[in-house]
Amino acid sequence: MRSPIPSFLVACALLLSSCSSPSTGGGGKANKDSTGGGFGVDGKAAAGDGGAAGLDVAPSAQNVAPDDGGALADASVKDGGSSGALCVPNATQLCYCSAALQGVQECKSDATGWTKCDCSSSLPDTSTGLPDTGLEPLDFSEDDATGNCDERAKKMYVVSKEKVLLRVEIEKKQLIPIGTLNCPGAGSGTPFSMSIDRQANAWILYQSLFGSGGGIYKASTLAASCQATAYQPNQLGFELFGMGFSADDAFSQNETLWITGDLATQFSTNYGKLGRIVLSTMKVVSVAPLPGGPDSPDLTGTGLGDLYGFFPSSVPPSVKQIDKLDGSVLKSVPLPANIINSTEAWAFAFWGGKFYLYFKKFGDPSSHVYVLDPVSQNFSTFIDQTGYTITGAGVSSCAPLQ
Repeated sequence: MRSPIPSFLVACALLLSSCSSPSTGGGGKANKDSTGGGFGVDGKAAAGDGGAAGLDVAPSAQNVAPDDGGALADASVKDGGSSGALCVPNATQLCYCSAALQGVQECKSDATGWTKCDCSSSLPDTSTGLPDTGLEPLDFSEDDATGNCDERAKKMYVVSKEKVLLRVEIEKKQLIPIGTLNCPGAGSGTPFSMSIDRQANAWILYQSLFGSGGGIYKASTLAASCQATAYQPNQLGFELFGMGFSADDAFSQNETLWITGDLATQFSTNYGKLGRIVLSTMKVVSVAPLPGGPDSPDLTGTGLGDLYGFFPSSVPPSVKQIDKLDGSVLKSVPLPANIINSTEAWAFAFWGGKFYLYFKKFGDPSSHVYVLDPVSQNFSTFIDQTGYTITGAGVSSCAPLQ
């Protein structure tokens, strides 16, 4: 993603931190932490307050008791702050508590209350790596975690303002050019954001020369060939937006393309909103407004059904977990404001348990790549100069979780 209006048309570009004063977080639902501590991916909790914080067993589901009017059930706390994880009614779910204590448990409600995942009383079964709960353990192998996807669908990809589609080789710390896009009807427009589906197709939103929203194009990650889609720009006020595919449920082979954005003229002044695109019709469905300040994030999802946003112009800049039901902030990890500021172009994606953030300040020769460990909150440089202005990054829900 990059500033909606070209810099030669305005005195200060949109999203430049010195030209706007985004308000701080808040607006989240009760019982949801939008401020403190790190958050775990793979459902793992991060210790942000001296104790282990429990996360929902299935991050994409609401844990709601039938008679509580929609309020979230409370996690049980045991053994000096080790927090149990909430259950999804009538389902067998993975219980993530720590690297050493993982397992499965049948989740149900009875006269004694809700069954919780107990993270303190069982030891790992060394034959499976999971606690012996008396139930058939879920196979958490790499093959099932990635849905037996094609290898190309497990990769991370980026697209640049220069219309180059690239594959990210994590081990080599390299961006490998696949080809230059020549999308029919795009004219002088340039890529604004991108995501990848489970078939390793790139879905790319274009921006016009004058900053307005353009079409969405479907491109091959094999040869960068490109085709138009039936998407019509500016549906329901979504003109420019970040994009991210997320699995519909943990380990599901069904996924949804989520978007967050607004009109190009209000991109840095409004709070933005959450929506999704129905790929069969290319119609936009509006879901909810986003809380936390006038800052539109880029998105990434996971094979566990989570959705995350990179908010470069919030105060402080941050990566936040977003509730797909109502757009509220579930967890937030702050980023160093001395590095993430004066925003010209930004994108990010989740891969292998970490977030990869592509960021360019005004005046920088090209985008930098940073890596964020969401559990330890360690933030470091991955690639200092890419040689490109990266405007979109994407992974499918096949991407490795750890």
